[in-house]
Amino acid sequence: MASPAKTSEDLISQRNTKTHRSPVLNQTPYKRMRSYGDENESNNSKITTFDEMKGYVDALSEQLSTSHKKDIEESNKIITTTLVSNIKEIQDQMSKNNKIINESINNTSNILNNSLKVITDQLLHITNKIQFMENNIADLANRVETIEKLKGHDAKAKERKIMANMIKQNKIENVMEIVGVSHLALKNEQNPKQIALDTIKTLKIPIDEQDIVQALKKEIKFTDNSGKNHKETRILVTFNEMEKKIEVMKMKSRIKDSGNIFFNISLTPFNAFLLRKAKQMTKNHKLKVFFKDNGVKVVKLDGNDISLFHEDDLQLLQDYINSLPIPVKNNSNPA
Repeated sequence: MASPAKTSEDLISQRNTKTHRSPVLNQTPYKRMRSYGDENESNNSKITTFDEMKGYVDALSEQLSTSHKKDIEESNKIITTTLVSNIKEIQDQMSKNNKIINESINNTSNILNNSLKVITDQLLHITNKIQFMENNIADLANRVETIEKLKGHDAKAKERKIMANMIKQNKIENVMEIVGVSHLALKNEQNPKQIALDTIKTLKIPIDEQDIVQALKKEIKFTDNSGKNHKETRILVTFNEMEKKIEVMKMKSRIKDSGNIFFNISLTPFNAFLLRKAKQMTKNHKLKVFFKDNGVKVVKLDGNDISLFHEDDLQLLQDYINSLPIPVKNNSNPA
């Protein structure tokens, strides 16, 4: 069944419904015309012709178009204002963010630059220290080389000194010292050779005048263990042969009571110094000290001996003494 034909009022009503007009505007032109006609007190006539209705519709369309244009302009203005405001806010926020980012970049750059400067300074300081250490090592190497050379020179000088002292000692190997005859030497003007002969004969040791080549007086100054200085006169007797000297000294060693007279090997000043020093160092431990084979011998507690040929050897003796227990002094008084 065909649908009835739509009137102009239906078309206008359908258009207004689709465009969501206001209740008044949603009325059909005919109804609005009648409404306006009702409000006009001077004219209560009704629009009945199509031309009148068309004119009314055109006027209403123009009014609606103008209203839509204003709404659109206002909407565009609001949208534009909102967009401009939002864009400005975004630009301001971006400016702030850029400022913060730039400040952060600058701060980070400054920190990195400062850290790099500190690291560079530290590396320079370390480099300078390394250079200083290298210079010190080179200087130490030169000093070690110099010390080694000096040690070599010192060792050679020490060896030469020992050899020279041995030669001097060998030159007096036939010489014997008679100690304890200062009173005889001072009391009279006897020939030292005669004093030597008389002293040896007094001990009942056989000797001939021809056994002695010469005899000399020798003034000796020394310091005893208590630190007291002494001065005495000794007789240096030179024998024809070393064997005769050894024989006389052996016979003297067998005599138990010979008073204060002693027969000693004549020593060079250096050997005499070593012997005296060794006796002073070992007095508290009562170690046996004597001269033999061109050197001073110190017998250790285990029976072995320490040989002293140079003053440096005294340190070996001191090291051994330091290893010994400290002797206990007996200060007890008899009851």
